[in-house]
Amino acid sequence: MMQIAPTQIWINGTQRTATQFDLRIIHDDLQSKATLYFELLEDGGANDEGEALPAVMLASGNLVIEGDDYVNWSAEVDINLWVYNWALGLLNLTAV
Repeated sequence: MMQIAPTQIWINGTQRTATQFDLRIIHDDLQSKATLYFELLEDGGANDEGEALPAVMLASGNLVIEGDDYVNWSAEVDINLWVYNWALGLLNLTAV
């Protein structure tokens, strides 16, 4: 999971703010492409005892990485950071 700059999302007539971005692989053919699942999350706040509550998912979707991007991803030293930055760029989000 990665912290992102606050991003406004309109849900059922209410404006909510995503501050977290999660990304995971749901399929990789190990040759030329992979499908990634992402979630934009809002901080869940805290309960009356001050314990953190789970983040709330505001939006989700799939991204497909293939071609030169897939090749570049596999050649990176820190493949996790690279693919997070790749996905953030596609979604026009900013890590903080």
